Amino acid sequence: MNNLRWFPDDLILNVKLLTSASGATGCQDGWESFKDKCFLFSEDQKSWSDAESHCKSLGAQLAELKDFDTNEFAKHFLNLKYLFHDEQTRHNFFIGLSDQDHTSVWKWAGSGKTADFTDWTSGEPSGGTEHCTVLWGYIGYWWNDEECQKNSISISCVFLNGISAFWFNNAIRLVGGQYPWEGRVEVKHNGQWGTICDDFFDINDTTVVCRMLGYNDTDGSVKYYGSSYFGRGYGPILIDDLDCSGEEDDVSECNRTDWFKNNCGHDEDVSVNCGVDIPIVRLVNGKSSLEGRVEINANGSWGTICDDSFGVQEANVICGMLGYAKAGSVHYSGAHFGSGDGPIVLDDLNCRGTETNILDCQSRGLFQHNCGHGEDAGVACNGPTTEVPSNISTPNCYISIVGDPVNVWIVGSSIVKHAFVAARDRPGGVNLDLGRLNASLWWQGKGGMIVKHVKSQLRTMKKYEDPPHFLILHVAGNDIGSSRVGFLRNEIQNVIRWIMKEFPNSKLVWSQILTRLKWRHSDDRKAMDLCRYRINNSIAAFIINCAGYYIKYPDIRADQKFFQPDGVHLSPLRNELWLNILQGAMEHFILKKDCASTFPC
Repeated sequence: MNNLRWFPDDLILNVKLLTSASGATGCQDGWESFKDKCFLFSEDQKSWSDAESHCKSLGAQLAELKDFDTNEFAKHFLNLKYLFHDEQTRHNFFIGLSDQDHTSVWKWAGSGKTADFTDWTSGEPSGGTEHCTVLWGYIGYWWNDEECQKNSISISCVFLNGISAFWFNNAIRLVGGQYPWEGRVEVKHNGQWGTICDDFFDINDTTVVCRMLGYNDTDGSVKYYGSSYFGRGYGPILIDDLDCSGEEDDVSECNRTDWFKNNCGHDEDVSVNCGVDIPIVRLVNGKSSLEGRVEINANGSWGTICDDSFGVQEANVICGMLGYAKAGSVHYSGAHFGSGDGPIVLDDLNCRGTETNILDCQSRGLFQHNCGHGEDAGVACNGPTTEVPSNISTPNCYISIVGDPVNVWIVGSSIVKHAFVAARDRPGGVNLDLGRLNASLWWQGKGGMIVKHVKSQLRTMKKYEDPPHFLILHVAGNDIGSSRVGFLRNEIQNVIRWIMKEFPNSKLVWSQILTRLKWRHSDDRKAMDLCRYRINNSIAAFIINCAGYYIKYPDIRADQKFFQPDGVHLSPLRNELWLNILQGAMEHFILKKDCASTFPC
């Protein structure tokens, strides 16, 4: 397009993909993190070929936004960065996609592969003399083709060097434990791994360390150990006198000594156990939550158990872990409930039947087996016990196959209320045309609803109807800014834990908190939208980890045309968009299509 305005203060979007031999990741100072990538903005502008050369000089290549999630993050981040710029003054960024050979086949510069995923704005690519791809700020960072010789456009680089989990500009890991949730705490700073001294280290510090590692807040079940409990570390001691309140999201927010300053030896290295005394267990593909293929979550991956030596004692342990009665369990072999598609976690199990943790039984060890998924084990449990096992530190996760009919509850703020009013006038009515799947929706939208209102609302609904197959939550927008992100996240997670106990056979769906032009507790839209982004990501991951679902609304942006004059509620046209996505998501989840945990995929 030739009618675009380009501005000299455009920035570089650098994307780095970092890996260490241990599999942990880290981003350098000033980089923004997403999954296994680190994004950096700096001042520079070049033509496309010079941008490519610049990336190579960094040991990198022009960025390849090859999938929906990575591209969506880049769009969201840039839209948030330039939230207060009008559409004409937003900045623009080269990426590594081009049609340099003029064949109309768009390929990534680094890999040479043809683009499978694209995000062109309407009418693009337009061809002619425009053969390079730009993230176009004018319409929210959709893709546009541009002349490769343009030298006033910022660049995006990706450094291909592996994968890791990030801790701001550092990294964190546990070493020496039997399970992934326990071990000696090690952090990475300036390229060096080192330990933390146990001086003044307490339960508050442990809570923050475990939170950084991705473990859910565990109501005091985390543990810490001094005196090199899991063995002495090597290298420097990086942190001493750590003093956290327990509410921080990162150790860097806590009081501590400067890096490398300490008066300790490695015999004082601190260790933690993040409170995961048993793995998460679920049953898949049964006719009810009492039966199905056994899957356990080990090392962050859902996997199956081989049926070799799997019998009634092993079935009893599994059922006990799920909160069901141990006696009377039935075991199945030969992939009776269908074959799994993840790793095979355990083989040759030998339980006494009294264990509270399947990992306490004898086996070949994690991921050691000589089986195929045609030998996946299953169980049928004998009904619930009268009490939930006290040693379960994470919420039980149930998979129940939805029967016929399908009941759906939608609970939330006035966004839900307004959507219900709009749905009444649609051809499919308030059931969003899902009646053809024998699904019925019960809408409960309350103006001003906040997270602490959810329990009482659900208790009231439970008096009038049986628990639903799907329970959709669209809440917390009115809570953003009322407290720190960590407090709000903990409050939402506690409500979710309560829901999973009160509605054990309901599948929970997190409906993404929408952006706003006006927030209840602050006028700082940028800060509030960042809080919203962090809450959505952490709660979606929490729910998906327990076999729930996540609905996203990527096309609803912080634009006046998307909202009513109050800056909170959606305009009629965007209300229709919200309803369309909700309808598509529920059809997707009910029919169990591919990529079923998130919609859009």
